[in-house]
Amino acid sequence: MKFFAEMHSWEAAAARRENAFDWENSTESDYDELTVQEREEVAHIFERFCEVGRLACRLQEGGMSLSLDEPHYNPEKESIESFEESNDVVVIETKQAHHYRFYYRYELVRVGDEWRIRDNKKYAVTKGSSWTEDIL
Repeated sequence: MKFFAEMHSWEAAAARRENAFDWENSTESDYDELTVQEREEVAHIFERFCEVGRLACRLQEGGMSLSLDEPHYNPEKESIESFEESNDVVVIETKQAHHYRFYYRYELVRVGDEWRIRDNKKYAVTKGSSWTEDIL
């Protein structure tokens, strides 16, 4: 999925910038500029792939969540476990092979002639356990 590849690239680039940020010779304003840039980059991705675009929960929270070591989004390390389609909704469940090794649940909805990711990602710690709300 293109969304996962785009998020992987964004998170890797943002982590490189954050890891290289010169905390000793920078101001809080310098860091704020960096986070504004990161938020704008991810907002463009959400506009292209998500049902609500810039209104997604991830873009409404105070800070940007990303891993400074290995990106959370990694299409090479998240496999599709199940796929269910009904009318104009597709539910995809995946298993992450890195980080916490969680299961994730995504919904895609038809918007016009495109499929968009719904802003209601969920995760489960183990297969068959209850789903918990997450952010995209």
